[in-house]
Amino acid sequence: RELLALRRAHPALREGAVACRADGDLLELVRTHGTNTLHCLFNLGTGTLGLSGSGGSTLVALNGATTEALPPYGALILEK
Repeated sequence: RELLALRRAHPALREGAVACRADGDLLELVRTHGTNTLHCLFNLGTGTLGLSGSGGSTLVALNGATTEALPPYGALILEK
């Protein structure tokens, strides 16, 4: 329910442009609608990934994710 509410609250998760980048086990989706930009980061691997330059307001942090580290199978959604 919380993720559905997040989707309703942020048009960038429903509409607008999507850019996708994969780097090893890191999958990054950048969702943009108007002035709203969200960075969705997913660790698809079994090791912790260090993050740099991932500042912004944390909207969702799953499986212990922080703006400094993305644990195995963790996810982070940031609003910039």
